[in-house]
Formats: sequence, C-alpha cells, structure tokens
Amino acid sequence: MHSQMIVGDPSASYAVQEFGPIVVAIAFVIALGGVVAAAAVMCGWHGAKSVLMDWMHGKATITCR
Repeated sequence: MHSQMIVGDPSASYAVQEFGPIVVAIAFVIALGGVVAAAAVMCGWHGAKSVLMDWMHGKATITCR
C-alpha cells in the first residue's frame, strides 16, 4: 500500500493564517510578564498578596503583604 489516505486538493490555494493569534499571544505574555515584574519590584520577591489586572481600562492593582 503505497498511496496516501489523505490527499490535498491541488486546485485549492492554502495559506497560513496564524499570524494574528500568534501576535496576540506574544503581546499577552509580554504584558503578563510586565505585571509580574512590576509586582516583584514593588513588593519584593515574596511580597505580593494579590495582583488584579483590568485589561479594559489598562489598570493593574497590586496588593502587597
């Protein structure tokens, strides 16, 4: 058995459309890392009790111990 079970349609044009979600995911990771770094700088390494990020208004609330 030398034939493939799934064959792509040669008449269809295929394009990778993953650029947008990848950019959004990278931006989210960078923003989350920035909030974690700010909490560590403001409260010390073990000092942050809670961190609340309001994405709609662009505000972060960091509560230290």
